[in-house]
Amino acid sequence: MNEKEIARQQALLFHFLDDNVILKKAKTHTKRGLYIGIDPGLTGAIGFVIERKDRLLGMAIDIPMLQLNKPKKIKRIKKPKKRRKNKYDYDNRSIHDIFAKIALMHRNHYCDTMIFIEKGHTFGNVGRFNKSVQQGQEGTFQRESAVTAQRIGWATGMWPLYLQYGLGLPLELHSPSSWKKKMELTSDKEACRALAVNLFPTAELSYKKDHNRAEALLLAYYAYQSHKEQLEPQT
Repeated sequence: MNEKEIARQQALLFHFLDDNVILKKAKTHTKRGLYIGIDPGLTGAIGFVIERKDRLLGMAIDIPMLQLNKPKKIKRIKKPKKRRKNKYDYDNRSIHDIFAKIALMHRNHYCDTMIFIEKGHTFGNVGRFNKSVQQGQEGTFQRESAVTAQRIGWATGMWPLYLQYGLGLPLELHSPSSWKKKMELTSDKEACRALAVNLFPTAELSYKKDHNRAEALLLAYYAYQSHKEQLEPQT
């Protein structure tokens, strides 16, 4: 993701929040529900669902990332060199700008905010068998490298540390299997994207690569459903 795309998505998000949460044109404001789903990771996304009286509004953006090793322009080379993989890291400034604005709205009672984060998991050195092995067929034994495990741990742990203890925003961690099961979803990413498009047709989910945005948006929608269930009187 380049800086222009980060700025574009951030501007669209701020416009979305200003129009549907703060309501600058209104003389008085009504407290609204703002539900956020975060699919952490270097290719993750953030989904936003706003509760209006007549409908639900949804939007999803990619987690702001910056490329660390920008390629150098070389006019002429004799032998082709091995292409380096692009390295990315969180754009901490952009992430801070987004959630600082949300925390300000939360403190000023413009909205009730609830954040659901997908809990990352790793098998580390223990490893796991794939489905073919579990079914008694030949298969491979999968292990995650130490680098992958470190990235998963950092991607999952940084969000509660910053959002809950830094900004005072309420959040919960949910494993992918738990929240998808309650929403009758599987690991099929295209099915998740299709459901998100059906629920929120105005969200930018036109391409298959937008499956991370779709899952983040569905996680935000799951936060909305869970909140509604808690408010319903028990019989």
